[in-house]
Amino acid sequence: MEEEWQQQVYWKTLKLSELPISTSSNGSARSFYSGPQINLYFSYRTLTHHWLSNQVSVQFVGEQPGPLLVNYFHVNHKEALCSANTRENIQRTLNNWPLSNRWLSLLIEDVSQKTRDMVNSVSSGCNVLNVAVEVIHKHVHVVFANDQEVDLVMQRSMEESSSVMVPATDASIESLERKTMDCANESCSICLEEFFNGGEAACMPCSHMFHRDCIAEWLRTSHYCPLCRFEMPTA
Repeated sequence: MEEEWQQQVYWKTLKLSELPISTSSNGSARSFYSGPQINLYFSYRTLTHHWLSNQVSVQFVGEQPGPLLVNYFHVNHKEALCSANTRENIQRTLNNWPLSNRWLSLLIEDVSQKTRDMVNSVSSGCNVLNVAVEVIHKHVHVVFANDQEVDLVMQRSMEESSSVMVPATDASIESLERKTMDCANESCSICLEEFFNGGEAACMPCSHMFHRDCIAEWLRTSHYCPLCRFEMPTA
């Protein structure tokens, strides 16, 4: 049997909340407002997807999630607007993550830019800005097998994953919202193929989107969202 490994890193930067300036006992806002404190929360998880391929079809075998890493730091308004400070803080915070220098550099640059944009767009009464960065490091493992080897691989995989893999209900899969894609350069994180403008995607309740056939096949094996582990209904 031959096998192939691929990997992809993707992330999402989200503004969680803006907290208003607290007031004094007489109801007036605090004096000397100098901008919000920015709290950045980072989460990192590896996901390994196992696929089996023969000359006719490709079958999803199972998912193996890695441990969740969580880090955070906070900076003041002035520090957040300084690119060098933000990049240095992120670099120091994420130095224990198993990412290559290439991916880490791209992540740091993107997050620092988005953080500055968020800081510049907050309301004048914001005292605390909470920002979350979700990072998924996906490994795709494909085994190329002949017909005789397929049964053996599937049997071993099912034995390893049967205790944890629970499918979603058919009704919940059918009820997934359909959306028309209107953006380029985004890809389905299951098959890694890009969406195309005007194409249809299935949207999970957690807002993550996939090709409909891809997520349907996925949910018939595992009731978890491949990205954030959101749980779909089970029987």
